[in-house]
Amino acid sequence: MIFRNKLAATLNKPVWSPGILSIGDFIVQHARGFDHSGEEIPLLIALYEVYGKHWPDQDFMHYYPWGKMLINDFDEADKQLSDPTRLFLTLGELKKIEASFLPDPESLQFIRAFLDSFNPDKLTQLQNDFARTWDRLRTIYKDYSTLLNERHLGYEGSYYRNVAAQLK
Repeated sequence: MIFRNKLAATLNKPVWSPGILSIGDFIVQHARGFDHSGEEIPLLIALYEVYGKHWPDQDFMHYYPWGKMLINDFDEADKQLSDPTRLFLTLGELKKIEASFLPDPESLQFIRAFLDSFNPDKLTQLQNDFARTWDRLRTIYKDYSTLLNERHLGYEGSYYRNVAAQLK
């Protein structure tokens, strides 16, 4: 809108305005192999199918808010073209990172306190659930992406990843 107004202000006669797309519209237009509806419900149902393989006793109503959050996280990771195998590290791998980098003493103390809170001998039920969930995210992301591709479904971030892959 701003661009069109500025363009119109520089011209003293009527002209055809060039086509203008937002970056999101451009990406959706150039992504291949998707039904571009991007509607939330089919995405949530597909994720629930994958999620249910890991937590079969979880009903849809309890899954729903978690599913929305997870799709948003996957969307953001894909928009940033993050490597999911590196993004969803296991907690054990986080300890390896701690050993590989030498942050300042204050940061190191904070990292150690966080990681020590995940001592398998002292985990609370909530921490156990978090650790189990985190360790499964890589598999869930991979299986979910595969299922969406099979169904020609996607979300905005998956369109970004698709277009970037076409450019390689």
